[in-house]
Amino acid sequence: MKNDIEIRSMELLCDMQGELVRALNSLAGKESNGLLEKFLLYSAKYINRAADGYTVLRKASRIDASKLLIRPAIEAMIRAVAVQKQPDLLYTIAYDEQTKHRKMARPIAVNAGMDYDTEDEKAWSVFRRECVAQFPKHKLVEKELQLTTVADIVGIRPYYDRAYRLYCSFVHATFKAMMGDAHTDSIDNWTMATCALSGLEFVVSAGGEAPKLISLRARLSALQSELHAPGTAKAADS
Repeated sequence: MKNDIEIRSMELLCDMQGELVRALNSLAGKESNGLLEKFLLYSAKYINRAADGYTVLRKASRIDASKLLIRPAIEAMIRAVAVQKQPDLLYTIAYDEQTKHRKMARPIAVNAGMDYDTEDEKAWSVFRRECVAQFPKHKLVEKELQLTTVADIVGIRPYYDRAYRLYCSFVHATFKAMMGDAHTDSIDNWTMATCALSGLEFVVSAGGEAPKLISLRARLSALQSELHAPGTAKAADS
């Protein structure tokens, strides 16, 4: 049987995701103002898709499956918050993701007889020129970037240590979640709502309309205080 906190946290998440959808729609016809804004909006859309799938599964009582959508939302949120706080990380994050994508895509393209390297280098050169043009004072660092490093750089390591390690480690995200582990049930909705709020704030920073942002932020803060009150999580899981 669902407890009161679970019901209210799901209502909050649904309201948050609905406002995120409306905010994204309010930008229809508006071009992104450069690479940074484009990245933040892409992250917001990504979080929205994860939150949408999560709520559908949760309402269908597919609790175990819904947990697997928390990791993508957390990862997108951490990277986007990092880029907001330190914009020159955008290039390094893009380089890291392109490097990982290349490891997957290059063998397939080569086996198909395609000149992957030439096209890949051409596309990356275009992106690099855009970065130089928009951020002439940024240091364009080309190296693989661990999410732990990103969290340290922007000062959100405590959140990383709690949420990311809990939801994104191999043990939880695959084995425990799929085996019906209830350890995180009481905070799942709050965690996704936190990601959705970040996505909403990214859209607002790009000019999106979100008249309910302040009230939603207050509701999330109140829920957080309630969830982390002594004995609350234990009672919610019982």
